[in-house]
Amino acid sequence: MEVLHGNRLVVSLLVAISACHASQVEVVLAHHSEDLTWLSNIPKDVGIHIYTKGPEMQLELPFAQGFSSISLQRLPNIGRESHTYLNHIVKNYENLADWTVFTQAGEPSFGYKGHRSGGGHLMAGDSFANYLQPHASGSRFVYTSAVQLPSMNHVLRAAYCINDDQLEGGVVRTCPKETAHWTPWWDIGEFRRVISSKADGQHGEQVMDFYRRYINPTYLGDELIAFFPQGARFAVSRQTIQQRPKVDYERLLAVLSEDEDAHAGYYMEWLWSELFLGHRELCPLPTRHVAISHAQAMDNLVQSFPDSVARHLSAGSISGDISSGGVSGGISGGISGGISGGISGDRIAGTLEVVLDVHGELTQEIGEDVFKRAIAGSLEVPLANVVKLSVSETMHGARRLSAVMTRNCTVAYEVIVPSSMVIDGLIERANRIAVSGSVFRQVLIATDGVQQVRQISEKVPAHKSEDEIPSQTEADKNWKAWSLIAGSICWIILCLASIALLIRNRKEENKLPGDERPERKVSSKAPNEIFSQV
Repeated sequence: MEVLHGNRLVVSLLVAISACHASQVEVVLAHHSEDLTWLSNIPKDVGIHIYTKGPEMQLELPFAQGFSSISLQRLPNIGRESHTYLNHIVKNYENLADWTVFTQAGEPSFGYKGHRSGGGHLMAGDSFANYLQPHASGSRFVYTSAVQLPSMNHVLRAAYCINDDQLEGGVVRTCPKETAHWTPWWDIGEFRRVISSKADGQHGEQVMDFYRRYINPTYLGDELIAFFPQGARFAVSRQTIQQRPKVDYERLLAVLSEDEDAHAGYYMEWLWSELFLGHRELCPLPTRHVAISHAQAMDNLVQSFPDSVARHLSAGSISGDISSGGVSGGISGGISGGISGGISGDRIAGTLEVVLDVHGELTQEIGEDVFKRAIAGSLEVPLANVVKLSVSETMHGARRLSAVMTRNCTVAYEVIVPSSMVIDGLIERANRIAVSGSVFRQVLIATDGVQQVRQISEKVPAHKSEDEIPSQTEADKNWKAWSLIAGSICWIILCLASIALLIRNRKEENKLPGDERPERKVSSKAPNEIFSQV
């Protein structure tokens, strides 16, 4: 069903197709709630396939009628962008375009600013138009990251984190020419546990077992390094896709269709190149030492490329300092680093009721940190965007013969909406935090001491919050008013007491004959003794 009102295309639950013939070049977009007006810059002879998983909404597509081929289809919100890509391949395997670009639906732009919070996954100097040009090799992958499996340690490409096209000589290549153009290897920290817990909870394989089962059954090693484009944007020819039988893609699609936030969706962002091109270690990489922290890796870039950082800053591409606090990373199926920025000014707020079984002590500070990370991960926003969070809790006592305590936590939060996100979409996501298998639940389960997440429910549904200074409560106002009154009364009493003391002394002096006047003595009595005599 397709309904056109002037330049508006209304999303329905069925496939909407404006033209049926296949194009030589097509773009497949994994859409949730992103603005699609940037598509107007794409040549009109390019076919567009939009697969939306967001809330049912009206999409503004003023350019829709200009394209020779455009389709719109609603899919269930499962499996991340990997489910979208595989759905397209399976459904169109026999009728694929000569060249297909697979991309998330956010507007392509430089780099990355954190999980779903801006940045369009392009390396410095690259453009989306380059993906639309078929290549004789049968693919276009620009590797902006690499992951070592099974440790999940990462490196990031410097020109993906610093917006300076001179950093690699003004040429966009599949790989950087020099090892120095990568960060050192860095540890993804707790996110490793989140993914592993997600795989266990969904009865799935750990990453190397998944790799051998679905990607490369002939691989015999216990570990490997996979190069990948952060953000899962790449282009491949029909021949490249059809080198594998359709059943391979059907098996992967089935795995990605089982859960809303399928563990395989995280694996696949790392493994698309491996799936289409086989295992290749084409790029020079830093020596693998003990992995450092992400902040240290970003600091290393700042120190290694000061001229590029200066050009980045002079171009106005950053808000804030470029340092371990200003160069930040995020999670997008995999892990990314970028220059942080980009907020809309809008805020959402809500309150959750969470019941946990906890072994040992879970301090207020640790609890707040855990819930803050869980909310940021679930909403796919940077941690810094969770600007307010309060946790109050009650304990229901230990289980018999057990040190496990059941804690009922009330979690109130307020989150700044990133500029790249639609507030309604973020509210819709926040109101689905409680679903089974959510990132929120997985972060809690992965926390040391948390034995079980019994219940997550909404006490106050997520809603738009007015961006204003919190008003004083009536109790605060009353307390300040009474304090002012009490202070004024004390001042009046002090003044009256001083006047009374002065009058008494004058009267005593007037009773003496002649010019005799007693020598004045400074009283050594405390003020309260003086006031008691008045």
